[in-house]
Amino acid sequence: MNSNKKISFDKNRKKAKTCPCGRNNRDGKFSPFKGYEDKGYCHSCGKSFMPEPKLIPPLTGTGLMRSMNSTNWYESQPQERGILSYLPFDIMEKSVMAHERCDLFPFLERLFTKPMAKRLCEDYFIGSNRHGNTVFWQVSKVGEIRQAKVMCYGLDGHRIEGKEWCAGKKILNNQFAILQKCFFGEYLLSLPENKSKPIAICEGEKTAVIASVYYPEFLWLATGGKSGINLTERETIKCLSGHDVILFPDLKVYDTWDEKAKLMALITGRKVVVSDILEMLADEPDKKEGLDIADYLLRVQDSSGLALTDHNYPVIWDCCL
Repeated sequence: MNSNKKISFDKNRKKAKTCPCGRNNRDGKFSPFKGYEDKGYCHSCGKSFMPEPKLIPPLTGTGLMRSMNSTNWYESQPQERGILSYLPFDIMEKSVMAHERCDLFPFLERLFTKPMAKRLCEDYFIGSNRHGNTVFWQVSKVGEIRQAKVMCYGLDGHRIEGKEWCAGKKILNNQFAILQKCFFGEYLLSLPENKSKPIAICEGEKTAVIASVYYPEFLWLATGGKSGINLTERETIKCLSGHDVILFPDLKVYDTWDEKAKLMALITGRKVVVSDILEMLADEPDKKEGLDIADYLLRVQDSSGLALTDHNYPVIWDCCL
């Protein structure tokens, strides 16, 4: 088994003769990951079989949680909370496999070409719901499907204000389910090739996806906006163990994120810095609008040099070819 494989779904469900649970797969109910025959999701028994290795131990709720590269940065406290619920793998699978139907895909395709857009959707678990809206799936470092955030986009790639929601409880058909959000893109932390990468964190999911093409030397995660995760909550940021972190706040929230960075550094014991590149580039209209790093990256004519070429591909590609 190749542990370096990225997680995506194989359309040939009958390639495996049996499910890891022991059931015969003649009817194709075991859906394997690409590159694996014994890892995937069984539609018969309802179990997920995730690739090894899992890079962090199971959560215990009490006792001492120690990271791989730091010995004492996180000490958990006894927690009084209900049992967390996770979303079903097969729902996410169908959504991600239908990513070309989501309203963000045409924009990504025009921006980066279809193969690149498909790769980004598969890497970041971006899918579609039945109405063609974009679904950003939140999957934890150990493969727990935490939430499904639905957003609507216009043809220009801009978010349609007021049309976003979290669909987790609806998917589970349980309004009392206890769900805990995680970073968008967090599962990428479990891949061996990302073990030593510094982490870049921004607010928006689309921003993280776009920035990952321009700056592949970072592993890009998103908090999910103002109503997303809490950057100073130990339970949330323990997945950043062993990584230096750089924050890319939207304009208007630089000072807030600067304070959060100081708390994050105390909690993690690692370097956490805040990029001030937008603060240096922005004029007053930009600050008033609250632009993010993606807005600057996508400006065709921009004095900062952080833009596409006249042929609409990233400038960074010219440096790498």
